[in-house]
Amino acid sequence: MSSPSESNQVVSPRQLKQFALPYHEKLQKVLAQRGIHRFYFHICGDQNLNLPYLAELASQWPHPAILSFGHEVDLTRAGELFPEDIIMGNVEPALFQTATPDEVYKVSTEALAKGTQVPGGFMLAPGCGMPVWASHDNVYAMTRAVQDWRN
Repeated sequence: MSSPSESNQVVSPRQLKQFALPYHEKLQKVLAQRGIHRFYFHICGDQNLNLPYLAELASQWPHPAILSFGHEVDLTRAGELFPEDIIMGNVEPALFQTATPDEVYKVSTEALAKGTQVPGGFMLAPGCGMPVWASHDNVYAMTRAVQDWRN
């Protein structure tokens, strides 16, 4: 599931709590009733003010879930609030079109340095979808960052 219209660029935390969280709770109940034990949640955009409310909701979902964050959210903070879940992200997608391979590599290694410290696990990925016009060299730079990190 995804929640771009819940970002703090669009709604306040009060509005999230009033209008969106009841539906998230309902969805978690439906997933549990249907026997779905894992899910992926893309917490899109600047959700920094919403994270504490979403963290309260985390008690209702099975762990680990995969939580994908946009580049606006600090990976360390996400790991602190969702310690049982796998944190995914959060290289800014626009960089794949506009930056140099060296810049993408640098941002990717910075994300790896933070992400690999989160307790639930980490997956390096763009902070949202990969842009259609992403440079192949920039995609490779992110891949190379992961390969170099493992070594």
